[in-house]
Amino acid sequence: MEEEMSSRKISNRSALAGLISAALLLLLVLGVGTACNVIDADEVEGDQCQEEGQRDGDLVCRDGIWVEAGFRDEVDFRMLGVDEIGATGARFEAALFEAPLEEELNYGFCWDRQPEATLDEGECRSRGAAAIGTFEHETAALLPGRDYFVRAYITNGEDVAYTEELSFTTEAPAISDLEADHGAHQDFIELRWQGVHGAAAYLIERDGEEIAQVDGEVSSFVDDALEALLHLGTPANLAATAGEEIDFVRVSWDTDVEVSVQPVSYEVTVIYPDVDGPKSDAVEGVLADSQEVTFELERDGVW
Repeated sequence: MEEEMSSRKISNRSALAGLISAALLLLLVLGVGTACNVIDADEVEGDQCQEEGQRDGDLVCRDGIWVEAGFRDEVDFRMLGVDEIGATGARFEAALFEAPLEEELNYGFCWDRQPEATLDEGECRSRGAAAIGTFEHETAALLPGRDYFVRAYITNGEDVAYTEELSFTTEAPAISDLEADHGAHQDFIELRWQGVHGAAAYLIERDGEEIAQVDGEVSSFVDDALEALLHLGTPANLAATAGEEIDFVRVSWDTDVEVSVQPVSYEVTVIYPDVDGPKSDAVEGVLADSQEVTFELERDGVW
């Protein structure tokens, strides 16, 4: 009996050992498989990527694609803002946080009416040798009422990197010194004003209604559609008689003439390429200085 029980124990131990060995072998296989699954191959240039700016060795994620890292990836700089914006000027400010300063680097700003100004296409100004910290530039070479785009750049002479872009609009001033004078024969009103450099056009309003638009190079306008604003009665009993020696002609008429003069108000607005300026101060125009009547003679069509 004891020998039979001993034989059973040995058999059970052998079976248990076999099960343990099989389990270990299975775990080993699974472990190797798991290890194989977590080993990622190196990213390959041209493959898709998810996080913009992510680095993997010599590659960087740009626009969803792994590309070889370059000069742009060695510098960290950005635009801080645009201020002191006027009709013809503005101040740009940027900051450089990190760069391979062991190289000979130069930085500055590029701006243009169109986005993405570059050193090749755009108005650019260098601020000299690059240094960590802020740098700025003030320009006075802009035109009023225009949209502009500006960004900072840094270059090592071969490669160029640019910051993100900022946009701004220059101020759009109104005209000044608007005047209105009537014509010599009370048949028109002439407007004159101080023109604005960079204006695209001028919009003329009479009593709140648009009546004309003139080119930006023009600084005057003649309003001759004013028949309804001045009513002059016709002189009665007009007569012409010869002098006694036939050396002159006497012209006579009744001086009791009805006169009615109605003033009008004018405003001029500057139109710029990207924005309209404010209206000018209103100025009053009349076809005659007063209700007093003067007479002018016309002979054979000549005053």
